[in-house]
Amino acid sequence: MRGLFWWRSDKQGPPGPAVEVFVGSRLRWISRRPRHLVLIAPIVVLLGVPLVLHSQLQQVIARLAEPGCPSSGAVFTVSPTDSSAFAYLIPLGNLSPPDHTIPTDHVYYVFPGDMNQGPPPVTSVRAPATIHIGRVSHITAIVSGGVRSHDYKLDFSPCRGVEAYFDHITSLSPALSRAVSAAGEQCEEHHPRPSATYRYCNSNFDFVAQAGEVIGQAGGGTAAGFDFGATDDRSPPMAYANPSRYNQRHVVCPFDLFVGSLRDSFLTRFGGPGGPRTIAPVCGTVMQDQAGTAQGNWLVATHRRAVRRAGTRASPSSTIISTPARG
Repeated sequence: MRGLFWWRSDKQGPPGPAVEVFVGSRLRWISRRPRHLVLIAPIVVLLGVPLVLHSQLQQVIARLAEPGCPSSGAVFTVSPTDSSAFAYLIPLGNLSPPDHTIPTDHVYYVFPGDMNQGPPPVTSVRAPATIHIGRVSHITAIVSGGVRSHDYKLDFSPCRGVEAYFDHITSLSPALSRAVSAAGEQCEEHHPRPSATYRYCNSNFDFVAQAGEVIGQAGGGTAAGFDFGATDDRSPPMAYANPSRYNQRHVVCPFDLFVGSLRDSFLTRFGGPGGPRTIAPVCGTVMQDQAGTAQGNWLVATHRRAVRRAGTRASPSSTIISTPARG
């Protein structure tokens, strides 16, 4: 049983399109005009032992109380970290094979300092609005027999229809850490390459953090910064050359979800040591396919390649080919 299914329908006749479907830690809003709610919560009995769904049921009930997003516009009001805590931002669509062979769906906060001289400084990470944290993943990356990173990913939502995450969070706030301990972890391993093992220990629950509340810390580890990604169901789907290959087509620049003055302050920080990025969109783009050309994502069996126009992060202009390394 991977989740509970909630079905809303009108009072008469068969139900129309499903309204809300909750699977795992995700709650999707499909219709906005329900009249009543029918809960279908199958209780699975395996070898005479009931499958306990109490924690998932609590999570669903909490998410049902979450407000719907406005039809458009900002949903974030607080900067995730102090402006002085990072040197610059790397835009969407960055290539860094083998882990990011195709354009990335998140931006990077890059800390000041030289990683060769030691770990970056530690900085607090705050909730950008009143948010529901639905999943915390404790991720360990083991490459060529050594631990390359050991940190957390936080999946959260400010309202139905907008999802976001922070990745490479090095420690959790005491309150969030207690929530993880109470929920327990379910672990699994992935092997994207023979030399790499990624261990994911996931905790699913509903933790409400208030706008500006410190939910963890970044820095002090092996990552040069932390990631920030977002999807917005209110946005038009990305027009890939072959849309059927993609499960998520509503990736957006997370800073477009902030109130105007705050959003504008972030856009001045994109670029790198070579200078600020000025080419629109300043926040970058994930979908870089150009129909009728070689440019775009090439996905064949278990291998993936990307051909795109990209120069420096400040001024993309040349053609590069990104391909996963072997071994």
